[in-house]
Amino acid sequence: MRSRLLATRPAGGRAIPCLVAALALLLLAPAGAATAQSSSSDTAGPWRAGVFGGWYSGAHPYVFRGDFSSDVNLEPSGFFGLRLGYDLGPVWRLEWSWWQARSEETITNATPAKIRDVRLDTYLFNALARFGRGPVRGFVTFGLGGASTGSSFGGVNLTANLGLGAELSLDRHLAIRLEGDFYDTYGNIGKAGEPAFCDAAGCYYYKHAWYPSGSVSAGVSYAF
Repeated sequence: MRSRLLATRPAGGRAIPCLVAALALLLLAPAGAATAQSSSSDTAGPWRAGVFGGWYSGAHPYVFRGDFSSDVNLEPSGFFGLRLGYDLGPVWRLEWSWWQARSEETITNATPAKIRDVRLDTYLFNALARFGRGPVRGFVTFGLGGASTGSSFGGVNLTANLGLGAELSLDRHLAIRLEGDFYDTYGNIGKAGEPAFCDAAGCYYYKHAWYPSGSVSAGVSYAF
């Protein structure tokens, strides 16, 4: 169990430069490519529902303590989600979103490395501020919510979110959206020093009070 595992990690780092390039192309698209849509009145209605998917960076939330000690990781994985927003005006939008990733939980200093598959559900309530004019608009989004790995594996933890992206309006209803997000999640256990959860091998403690992660995504939405 104490042997060092030398494993190749998924090449998730390539997703970030790809997102940056895609955002640059969107933001530099000619304004004359479609009818200018500089306010929420140019869409079919204030509500906007969407689906999206992308790549989750993984995280390093836990330290395992049993017969030995080791860091525990949530590995990078794909994810999918749903989003519902309401436009308050030409700049501000309120949004609720949910996305789900299925990540391998692995241990660093043991063979086999995989412990189990973990379903990560993230729920967020965000404010989104748009900037720019024309069919392509950039935006900044920020909010709070919860990240859940299930009651048996740490429960629901407070999560803060900050993101940057671009939205391309195809017509009064349809839009394409690209986005990159940073998350900071708090291991909100009852008392300092308590484990997040235990299994037959030992107990899992949060490595730090807060642990970071990130994602890149693309999606489509419909205004009504």
